[in-house]
Amino acid sequence: RRFSIQSKLSFIFASPMQKVIVSLVLCALVASALGHAVLRSPTPWNTQPSKTANCGGGTAPGSPSNSWYIGGGNTISWQVIAGDGAGPITVTITPGDQNSFATQGTVLLADYPSPGVGSVSVDVVVPNNITCPARGCYVQVRSSSAWYSCSSVELLPAGTPIPPKPRQCLTANGLQYCTMLNSRKVGVAVGITATDLPKYELSTASTFYQSVINNPNVIINGAEKKCQDALKTYACLDAFPACGETRICSFWCNNLINNCQINATHAALFDCTDAPNTCSPASSFKPISVLFLIAMGLAFFLAL
Repeated sequence: RRFSIQSKLSFIFASPMQKVIVSLVLCALVASALGHAVLRSPTPWNTQPSKTANCGGGTAPGSPSNSWYIGGGNTISWQVIAGDGAGPITVTITPGDQNSFATQGTVLLADYPSPGVGSVSVDVVVPNNITCPARGCYVQVRSSSAWYSCSSVELLPAGTPIPPKPRQCLTANGLQYCTMLNSRKVGVAVGITATDLPKYELSTASTFYQSVINNPNVIINGAEKKCQDALKTYACLDAFPACGETRICSFWCNNLINNCQINATHAALFDCTDAPNTCSPASSFKPISVLFLIAMGLAFFLAL
């Protein structure tokens, strides 16, 4: 009790500058705890919210994963998950690298209003004086609340049919966080190489897990082992879906919902609505492991 009173008195009689510093720190903590916003379309390099400038983490693929038309008809979809993820968005395209938005970029949309919580879709027009390299142009969407996402696009003449973007299957090796997926086939965008996977893992699965597991504004029971295991599985399979799939399957998505208490303000962050109903063998590592252990235990018991 004495410590609490002394602490309050210390703050009351602190210098104005000290009060300002403390207030700014508290505001920053609140903002980082409550805010989440992310690009949904075109497909971003990192599908999870991130404040990592300039592109929200993730690895740029070697070839564009999206197609846009020169002159218009290109939709940006931005989702504000909760809290301070809100704020106007600015969309910039560059033929340069991800550090060239300020120097070589063309602003397609400036300070466009976004909702407090929810999604916003808006069309942007690409001028005809932009030429992209073979790996595509980079599109950056950033909010005034400092959430970043980037995507790779190819630019096509208006009216050109857009073919479906292929995905590829790679054998995962060298993963340090999602070790359960090593030696298994995973589906990733064309252009990502096997040597890119550990870096991609760090900027997606590992970073996402660390950003939410101890944040009660996202997950209430993050201290529980069952939730930690479920979230790790979710983060890994969301970053590395099974070969032939584009996202985590329904079983493992709902496994997270069943084991973690998701704060209602962030329920949209873990939406299992469109998750595939059946998990392929590549993503069924846990049931196989459990059955194997049961079989080994039974064999040991019978041998006694």
